[in-house]
Amino acid sequence: YVKELSRRGVTRLLLWKEYRRKDADGYSYQQFCEHINTYLQVNSAVMHLEHKPAEKMEIDFAGGKMHYFDKQTGELIECPVFIAVLPFSGYTYAEALIDMSLNHLIPALGRCLEYFGGIPENVLTDNLKQMVKRSNRYEPCFTDLAQQWSLHYNTSLLSTRVAKPRDKSTVEKAVDLAYKRIYAPLRNHTFNSLSELNHHVKECLENHNKTLFQKKDFSRKELFLQEEKALLKELPAERFEVKYSVKAKVQRNSHVTL
Repeated sequence: YVKELSRRGVTRLLLWKEYRRKDADGYSYQQFCEHINTYLQVNSAVMHLEHKPAEKMEIDFAGGKMHYFDKQTGELIECPVFIAVLPFSGYTYAEALIDMSLNHLIPALGRCLEYFGGIPENVLTDNLKQMVKRSNRYEPCFTDLAQQWSLHYNTSLLSTRVAKPRDKSTVEKAVDLAYKRIYAPLRNHTFNSLSELNHHVKECLENHNKTLFQKKDFSRKELFLQEEKALLKELPAERFEVKYSVKAKVQRNSHVTL
């Protein structure tokens, strides 16, 4: 019945009527709904996770995109928004990218760590095809470029289970807050370049990180600076540079085209 409820237009009343046609002496509508509610409560239990400072960074892309206008063509350019968050403090990073390819995601990850001023022990992603070559609950296989990046920054890559968004619930919440505190304030603004768009994104991001938690007298930034930043590992002396390798076949004239 719960599975049927997920289908468009299906209601509990409809399911109950179909049920009573099969069993005229069955449950009343109120009892029928009560049993469904009990089942939903039992099967929707979640675990409360205690996050340790500097232990993990969760990353994701927001589902909605931002945009700017190309001055030369007048074209509206859509930009995916990269979101990263440190679960312990909730300190958040956001940046609009040209696209979601690994060539743009990898540099954004580097800028994200520079924004945090250090490196966490682990980086958790969902099964982004840019990062994860083969999904597996216990030993996912990451792309070569993603592994090179993690070695350069001395951090471990982790992946969530397939179709389990609660495995990265903190960044899911950060995406929701980004809609409210970045997307919404900028919804009526017009931007003429990606850099201009990101300038305003960073302003909204700073305001978000400085906003006090509900029913608390400190912000994400204050918690991060006081209890987490000092525990992050130091950044390497140089940024990670994307490297490309090509296999060349020797031709019949004993030459290789470079």
